[in-house]
Amino acid sequence: MEIVKIQLEIISTQIVKLPAKAKLLAIESLDNKPWLFALVNPDAQDVDRVIKTYETGDTVKSSGKYIGTYKEVGGGTFIYHTFDEGDVASVK
Repeated sequence: MEIVKIQLEIISTQIVKLPAKAKLLAIESLDNKPWLFALVNPDAQDVDRVIKTYETGDTVKSSGKYIGTYKEVGGGTFIYHTFDEGDVASVK
């Protein structure tokens, strides 16, 4: 097992490729960019995971597991909240 980090985009829904059964640990803002940290088995086959991101005040339409909150600082400070919706195959 190992811990990996993947840079996320600041968009409402995105697909990230991770080894099957990866455990999503946290979201952290590094250099003003969101990073997902996950505990993975590097020998497992990759699957596509659906990650949803909401701004504070958004209506949350997620049945997924909360991963974490991160900040983006630009013309102001924006706070985002992320959820793991599971494998693409299980979301359909």
